[in-house]
Amino acid sequence: MRVTDAFLGEHGVFYALFEKLEEQLGPEATAPELAGAAQLLCDSLVSHAKLEEELLFRALERAGEGTEPLGAMHDEHVEIERQLALATRALVSEDAARALAEAIELAREHFLKEEEILFPMAARLLPPAELEALGARWSAARGVRLVID
Repeated sequence: MRVTDAFLGEHGVFYALFEKLEEQLGPEATAPELAGAAQLLCDSLVSHAKLEEELLFRALERAGEGTEPLGAMHDEHVEIERQLALATRALVSEDAARALAEAIELAREHFLKEEEILFPMAARLLPPAELEALGARWSAARGVRLVID
């Protein structure tokens, strides 16, 4: 499996999680409830971003040309994490809700950029065998056993 397919699959799980959080954490949600949701999301998204940067970004940096989006993508990872940290520390539910909503919106926009720009760039710049090898490293990092028929 190509590493880009693995990350795309993780995006699908995050999209579902974003929708569920938005459904369940309405105006009546307390600051502690919002903080708990934000912490769970932060832990998950940071793990995803770290693995993307370690595997895909580094491989693209080694590939050289056409990798300008990587700095912006990294900065977006940092900003999403910052918004989630604000939500986890907010004492007022409205502040927590605002930061959580901002983080989710930023993450959706970021994922779209990865899907429309970064993953196609990886397909152009990295040989299929390298994408597969990176997919195997993703699998090992996630503890997922890949069986190829």
